[in-house]
Amino acid sequence: MDLRIAVAGLRSQEVRSFLTNLQATVAQHDSRAICAMAAYPLRTRVPGRVTTADICRRNYAQIFNARVVAAIRNQKFETLFANYPGVMVGNGEVWIAGISRNKGCASYDLRIITVNN
Repeated sequence: MDLRIAVAGLRSQEVRSFLTNLQATVAQHDSRAICAMAAYPLRTRVPGRVTTADICRRNYAQIFNARVVAAIRNQKFETLFANYPGVMVGNGEVWIAGISRNKGCASYDLRIITVNN
């Protein structure tokens, strides 16, 4: 067990897999798949609210700008930072957290919750 990741209430193998998938998806410029990996409303610094995957795709270039994409591509699992809200990619460009599938349920899906573009 990776205690560094466990502090966020997540399992390290799931985080490693999510990061690998995110990096592959970014390399393919697959906005549909990347936006499907997010929780909504997605916290970003683009004008207006990003409340759906459709809005995310329409604003994809602005949300996942060159700095954010570089942070995702260059992130190594071994150097991820985690705290109780989630796991940080880069210098806070992206935050990932476990989103509960059902209220009161212990199971979760990993999702992008914030993009600091």
